[in-house]
Amino acid sequence: MRRILRTTWLLIGIAVIATYLLSCLSSYIRPSQLSFISLLALSFPYLFIMAVFCTCTVFFIKKQAAFIALLLVILAGIKNISNSFAFHTAGWDMQKKDTNLRIMTWNIEGFSSLSPAKRQGILNTINKYKPDILCLQEVTNIENVKGRLSFRRELDSMDFKYSIFSNDSVKFIGKKSK
Repeated sequence: MRRILRTTWLLIGIAVIATYLLSCLSSYIRPSQLSFISLLALSFPYLFIMAVFCTCTVFFIKKQAAFIALLLVILAGIKNISNSFAFHTAGWDMQKKDTNLRIMTWNIEGFSSLSPAKRQGILNTINKYKPDILCLQEVTNIENVKGRLSFRRELDSMDFKYSIFSNDSVKFIGKKSK
């Protein structure tokens, strides 16, 4: 019985590691060549954890084989590991090089319904990082309301001259301004 359990566990471990190794290929194979590899790439972090767990448990059965398998698991997935987990040592650099493109995306939940302090905080953050491309979701632009900021006008004043609001909906309350 013990031998059957060991053999079964070894086969499960081999299957997990083989699937993991296939998912490691996602960095090198284009999805147009093998589409299922990209599906395995989505499960890479889970496969990595399962592969490490399997090799650690195999260590109690065959020490030398487990050590080799663990090295193989880590070395084969080093590119995916660095892309999946945040091990980046470089910090944020506020100074942007001319060759870099800075993109900011933010769901601002309506903007006009937020408190004035939150609205100003959003605008200050956008102005601080000065993105080249600004993608905002759930923007509601309200014109001609006392005490409310027109989001489009604020972006124009911050030198965002070209902007597109998807499903543009500008609500004019009272008289339209020209």
